[in-house]
Amino acid sequence: MLYHFSENPGIERFVPHVPVTNPDHPPAVWAINVKHSPLYWFPRDCPRATVWNVTDDIPGGRTSSSPGIARVEALGDLVELHEAAGIELHFVDNLWPTIDWIAASGLPFSIVRKHLAQPRITHPQRASTRDADRNPG
Repeated sequence: MLYHFSENPGIERFVPHVPVTNPDHPPAVWAINVKHSPLYWFPRDCPRATVWNVTDDIPGGRTSSSPGIARVEALGDLVELHEAAGIELHFVDNLWPTIDWIAASGLPFSIVRKHLAQPRITHPQRASTRDADRNPG
């Protein structure tokens, strides 16, 4: 079984569309399998990064270019849903160190709505100290 998650409780039919973030993608409806569905147990515009603790070849998502009929079910409290599933949540102000760690880890991962994360914080390079400043005299 595949799922599509939405904050719109009035959806009766899924209509393929071109993603705003990927205008070259053909119109589609995104669906996900039950194993990877926790990726979407968040408000739509919430940027998030997920690491899977197992490696497998099972793809998590599918797209369809055909409209589909929806069965709408409320998920309830999303934090409680994660807790009941044994999923560890971390809430951070700056997602970039987590994204960098995950991408370098070699573990299977998913990053969703990265473009909505706070801007990456970069630290300006410190001005180099001249020899004359270090050794006055």
